[in-house]
Amino acid sequence: MQKRIMKHVYILRRLYPHWAEHSGIHQFTRYLDSDRFRVTMRSVPMGEDEFRISRLRDYFKKKLEAESNGVYKLNDADAELNLFLTSLYRKMDIVHMLDAEHSLMYLPFWFRWIKAVKKCPKIIAMFHQPPSILSSLVALKACMLVDCIMVLSGEQADFFKKFVPAEKIKLVFHGIDTGHYRPSNGYKDSDKLKCLAAGVWLRDYDAFIETAKLLEEDSRIEFHIVSTDVQIPAEARNIVIHRNITDAALLSLYQSCHVLFMPLKEATANNVLLEGIACGLPVVSSDLSSVKAYLPGDEAVLIKGNDPVEFSKVLTGLMHAPERLRAMSVAARKRAETLSWPAVAEQYMELYLSL
Repeated sequence: MQKRIMKHVYILRRLYPHWAEHSGIHQFTRYLDSDRFRVTMRSVPMGEDEFRISRLRDYFKKKLEAESNGVYKLNDADAELNLFLTSLYRKMDIVHMLDAEHSLMYLPFWFRWIKAVKKCPKIIAMFHQPPSILSSLVALKACMLVDCIMVLSGEQADFFKKFVPAEKIKLVFHGIDTGHYRPSNGYKDSDKLKCLAAGVWLRDYDAFIETAKLLEEDSRIEFHIVSTDVQIPAEARNIVIHRNITDAALLSLYQSCHVLFMPLKEATANNVLLEGIACGLPVVSSDLSSVKAYLPGDEAVLIKGNDPVEFSKVLTGLMHAPERLRAMSVAARKRAETLSWPAVAEQYMELYLSL
């Protein structure tokens, strides 16, 4: 029997302290074949406190003042430098940057310097932001030197095709922990239609709040927001804010609501959309190409332009159509199962082996 070769994958990820334990793109690492892949992961906090070598710190601080995109910080430079130095004496097959907007600046150039004397790891750079934001964040010269650009939406792929060969671009959908995020086994009361939104980035809470205002006189519909930052009008009587809740409380809230109501300004992948459908929540959201790619079937109603009047009509209609709600709930869970992390991790492993 031919011996299988183990590949060492070094993963660099940005640490987002607000993420729930079961959220985030790094979850796929739990499902990689441990007989074939050895994973080392470094989580890099935002800021500058990790870079402690004073002379180099001053050097990189000056460089970043001239070159940084605004989100790449000294901690990210420290992570790239440590990764490069580690690669000099430890075998690495693949470097996978999970948040390349934040982490990719210098490493491909350093590897190119030593390429003549040492075999360097392949670099995969994954991006999360939509094209309108990517254009100001991407270190294009570094991107041109990596071995693979990973994206989460077709719009991102189209953006990168302007700068790198199409064969270097790999689209893999975001996954979801369908074991943790799951529908409740209990009965959901139908006296009210509970509509949930969560998060902050690229959400259209103006449309959310305006929709709630239009439905304020209907006591059968109530709205919930999970966010540390969103402020609601003091006079809003049908919106409940949840702040700093536990993972268990978040799951319970998903399971107790009837609709995930998430107007978005832009999107690539979205953790909350995926967590919601995994909990069997029908989705009412924005008609964006990336949202349609993740929610292509009967699990969602998508509205163009985030029109509060149209949103209010859809929510009122769903309140009066319990059978449709149940059918959408079943479709939502089925769609989530196709995006479960074990299924998505297979695509990561195929990519690693192809490199």
